[in-house]
Amino acid sequence: MRSVRLLLLFAGIALAVGATAQAQDWSTIKGQVVFKNGPKPEAITPTNDKAHCESKGPLLSTLYSVNEKNGGFRNIVVWLRVDDAKNHKAPFPIEKIKPDLVKVAPVERVIDQPCCQFEPRILAVRAGDTLIVKNSAPVGHNIKFNGDGDLSFNTNLPPAGVYKIKNGLVAEYGAISFECNVHPWMKGQGNRT
Repeated sequence: MRSVRLLLLFAGIALAVGATAQAQDWSTIKGQVVFKNGPKPEAITPTNDKAHCESKGPLLSTLYSVNEKNGGFRNIVVWLRVDDAKNHKAPFPIEKIKPDLVKVAPVERVIDQPCCQFEPRILAVRAGDTLIVKNSAPVGHNIKFNGDGDLSFNTNLPPAGVYKIKNGLVAEYGAISFECNVHPWMKGQGNRT
Protein backbone atom coordinates (compact mmCIF):
# COMPACT_ATOMS: atom_id res chain seq x y z
CA MET A 1 0.00 0.00 0.00
CA ARG A 2 2.88 2.39 0.81
CA SER A 3 4.51 1.86 -2.57
CA VAL A 4 1.17 2.51 -4.31
CA ARG A 5 0.83 5.84 -2.48
CA LEU A 6 4.38 6.81 -3.45
CA LEU A 7 3.76 5.82 -7.07
CA LEU A 8 0.57 7.90 -7.14
CA LEU A 9 2.46 10.84 -5.65
CA PHE A 10 5.19 10.56 -8.29
CA ALA A 11 2.60 10.20 -11.07
CA GLY A 12 0.94 13.40 -9.83
CA ILE A 13 4.28 15.18 -9.85
CA ALA A 14 4.99 13.97 -13.38
CA LEU A 15 1.59 15.22 -14.61
CA ALA A 16 2.17 18.61 -12.99
CA VAL A 17 5.61 18.81 -14.57
CA GLY A 18 4.21 17.96 -18.01
CA ALA A 19 1.62 20.72 -17.76
CA THR A 20 4.20 23.25 -16.54
CA ALA A 21 6.79 22.29 -19.15
CA GLN A 22 4.31 22.94 -21.96
CA ALA A 23 3.60 26.44 -20.62
CA GLN A 24 7.31 27.32 -20.31
CA ASP A 25 10.55 26.11 -21.83
CA TRP A 26 11.96 24.81 -18.52
CA SER A 27 10.61 24.08 -15.07
CA THR A 28 12.06 23.56 -11.63
CA ILE A 29 10.57 21.01 -9.31
CA LYS A 30 11.02 21.12 -5.57
CA GLY A 31 9.34 18.86 -3.12
CA GLN A 32 9.58 16.54 -0.19
CA VAL A 33 8.53 12.94 0.14
CA VAL A 34 6.55 12.73 3.38
CA PHE A 35 5.34 9.69 5.23
CA LYS A 36 3.50 10.56 8.43
CA ASN A 37 3.78 7.89 11.11
CA GLY A 38 6.36 6.10 8.96
CA PRO A 39 8.32 3.02 9.95
CA LYS A 40 10.69 3.26 12.90
CA PRO A 41 14.35 2.39 12.28
CA GLU A 42 15.21 -1.19 13.13
CA ALA A 43 18.17 -2.02 15.37
CA ILE A 44 21.18 -3.71 13.76
CA THR A 45 23.16 -6.22 15.78
CA PRO A 46 26.75 -6.20 14.52
CA THR A 47 28.17 -9.68 14.01
CA ASN A 48 31.81 -8.50 13.95
CA ASP A 49 33.75 -5.38 15.02
CA LYS A 50 30.91 -4.76 17.50
CA ALA A 51 32.90 -2.40 19.78
CA HIS A 52 33.77 -0.08 16.91
CA CYS A 53 30.44 -0.36 15.10
CA GLU A 54 28.56 0.69 18.24
CA SER A 55 31.17 3.21 19.45
CA LYS A 56 28.80 6.12 18.76
CA GLY A 57 25.67 4.35 19.96
CA PRO A 58 23.46 1.51 18.73
CA LEU A 59 23.35 0.95 14.99
CA LEU A 60 20.00 1.64 13.39
CA SER A 61 18.93 0.73 9.87
CA THR A 62 18.81 3.69 7.50
CA LEU A 63 16.68 1.83 4.94
CA TYR A 64 13.64 3.84 6.01
CA SER A 65 14.83 7.05 7.60
CA VAL A 66 11.87 9.27 8.51
CA ASN A 67 12.03 12.58 10.39
CA GLU A 68 9.62 12.14 13.30
CA LYS A 69 8.77 15.88 13.42
CA ASN A 70 7.69 16.45 9.83
CA GLY A 71 7.46 12.94 8.31
CA GLY A 72 10.09 13.72 5.67
CA PHE A 73 11.94 10.76 4.16
CA ARG A 74 15.71 10.84 3.95
CA ASN A 75 17.55 8.98 1.19
CA ILE A 76 14.92 9.35 -1.52
CA VAL A 77 15.80 9.86 -5.18
CA VAL A 78 13.14 10.90 -7.69
CA TRP A 79 14.03 11.18 -11.36
CA LEU A 80 12.12 11.96 -14.51
CA ARG A 81 12.42 10.32 -17.87
CA VAL A 82 11.18 11.23 -21.31
CA ASP A 83 7.58 10.08 -21.59
CA ASP A 84 7.88 8.81 -25.16
CA ALA A 85 11.01 6.73 -24.60
CA LYS A 86 10.38 3.18 -25.75
CA ASN A 87 13.48 1.91 -23.99
CA HIS A 88 13.71 3.07 -20.37
CA LYS A 89 17.49 2.63 -20.55
CA ALA A 90 17.82 4.94 -23.55
CA PRO A 91 19.90 8.07 -22.93
CA PHE A 92 17.91 11.17 -22.05
CA PRO A 93 17.85 13.28 -25.26
CA ILE A 94 20.20 16.25 -24.89
CA GLU A 95 17.62 18.64 -26.36
CA LYS A 96 15.26 17.79 -23.49
CA ILE A 97 17.79 18.86 -20.84
CA LYS A 98 18.02 22.47 -19.67
CA PRO A 99 21.22 23.85 -21.29
CA ASP A 100 22.63 25.05 -17.95
CA LEU A 101 22.43 21.49 -16.62
CA VAL A 102 24.19 20.00 -19.64
CA LYS A 103 27.20 22.22 -18.90
CA VAL A 104 27.57 21.25 -15.23
CA ALA A 105 31.21 20.35 -14.50
CA PRO A 106 31.92 16.86 -13.16
CA VAL A 107 32.60 16.61 -9.43
CA GLU A 108 34.03 14.07 -7.02
CA ARG A 109 31.43 12.12 -5.03
CA VAL A 110 32.49 10.41 -1.82
CA ILE A 111 31.12 7.39 0.03
CA ASP A 112 32.60 6.81 3.49
CA GLN A 113 32.30 3.92 5.98
CA PRO A 114 33.09 5.57 9.34
CA CYS A 115 31.00 3.54 11.77
CA CYS A 116 29.92 0.35 9.97
CA GLN A 117 27.38 2.09 7.74
CA PHE A 118 27.74 3.79 4.37
CA GLU A 119 27.54 7.57 4.44
CA PRO A 120 25.65 8.49 2.42
CA ARG A 121 23.61 5.35 1.90
CA ILE A 122 21.97 6.80 -1.20
CA LEU A 123 24.00 8.75 -3.73
CA ALA A 124 22.86 10.37 -6.99
CA VAL A 125 25.66 11.22 -9.40
CA ARG A 126 25.93 12.52 -12.95
CA ALA A 127 27.77 10.96 -15.86
CA GLY A 128 31.37 12.22 -15.74
CA ASP A 129 31.50 12.46 -11.95
CA THR A 130 34.27 10.59 -10.13
CA LEU A 131 33.48 8.16 -7.32
CA ILE A 132 35.76 7.93 -4.29
CA VAL A 133 35.17 5.32 -1.61
CA LYS A 134 37.01 5.77 1.65
CA ASN A 135 37.28 4.04 4.98
CA SER A 136 37.74 6.48 7.84
CA ALA A 137 37.17 3.67 10.37
CA PRO A 138 39.91 1.96 12.41
CA VAL A 139 38.67 -1.45 11.14
CA GLY A 140 38.81 -2.95 7.68
CA HIS A 141 35.90 -2.67 5.27
CA ASN A 142 35.37 -3.43 1.65
CA ILE A 143 33.06 -2.19 -1.06
CA LYS A 144 31.37 -4.33 -3.64
CA PHE A 145 29.93 -2.04 -6.31
CA ASN A 146 27.47 -3.73 -8.67
CA GLY A 147 27.55 -1.51 -11.75
CA ASP A 148 27.61 -2.61 -15.36
CA GLY A 149 30.74 -3.82 -17.13
CA ASP A 150 34.02 -2.25 -16.01
CA LEU A 151 32.19 -0.22 -13.38
CA SER A 152 31.77 -3.24 -11.12
CA PHE A 153 34.40 -3.79 -8.48
CA ASN A 154 34.92 -5.52 -5.16
CA THR A 155 37.88 -4.19 -3.20
CA ASN A 156 39.10 -4.30 0.39
CA LEU A 157 39.71 -1.03 2.19
CA PRO A 158 42.04 -1.12 5.19
CA PRO A 159 41.73 1.61 7.84
CA ALA A 160 42.31 5.00 6.15
CA GLY A 161 42.06 3.22 2.77
CA VAL A 162 40.75 5.00 -0.34
CA TYR A 163 39.54 3.61 -3.67
CA LYS A 164 38.95 5.91 -6.61
CA ILE A 165 37.32 4.93 -9.89
CA LYS A 166 39.93 5.80 -12.49
CA ASN A 167 37.65 7.33 -15.10
CA GLY A 168 34.51 9.41 -14.83
CA LEU A 169 31.27 7.49 -14.44
CA VAL A 170 29.17 6.78 -17.50
CA ALA A 171 25.38 6.91 -17.58
CA GLU A 172 23.76 3.81 -16.14
CA TYR A 173 20.03 3.82 -15.58
CA GLY A 174 18.36 2.52 -12.48
CA ALA A 175 19.69 1.83 -9.02
CA ILE A 176 23.16 0.41 -8.51
CA SER A 177 23.75 -1.44 -5.26
CA PHE A 178 26.88 -1.37 -3.16
CA GLU A 179 27.68 -3.34 -0.05
CA CYS A 180 30.40 -4.32 2.40
CA ASN A 181 31.16 -8.05 2.50
CA VAL A 182 32.92 -7.68 5.87
CA HIS A 183 29.81 -6.19 7.51
CA PRO A 184 26.82 -7.75 5.68
CA TRP A 185 24.22 -5.29 7.03
CA MET A 186 25.99 -2.45 5.20
CA LYS A 187 24.12 -1.81 1.96
CA GLY A 188 23.52 1.25 -0.17
CA GLN A 189 22.39 2.39 -3.60
CA GLY A 190 23.54 4.81 -6.22
CA ASN A 191 21.93 6.14 -9.36
CA ARG A 192 23.83 7.49 -12.35
CA THR A 193 22.08 9.48 -15.06
